[in-house]
Amino acid sequence: MHLALHLLFSNGEYGDVMPRLLGVILIGLGILVAGHPPPAGTDLQTVHWRALLLPCWLLLYAFSHAPMFLSLFVVVGIGFLLSLVTARSERRA
Repeated sequence: MHLALHLLFSNGEYGDVMPRLLGVILIGLGILVAGHPPPAGTDLQTVHWRALLLPCWLLLYAFSHAPMFLSLFVVVGIGFLLSLVTARSERRA
């Protein structure tokens, strides 16, 4: 766990922020497992999940000022953009 937090530029203890982080991840997983219905005719489930996570990472950064949440925002943001581009190109095809 320490190595993973170090690789994400962790800078110390998080107090009540870490349970919030885990809560956000569990809500996202719950949405995926429950089969959150995508809009009619599209399969944008992962795009919706990442769109939920992005503002949560920014809020958690605002609470803790830990650079780990900015690195998570960047990683999830890149995945969000790639998923969105892929979904749009599949829709056109």
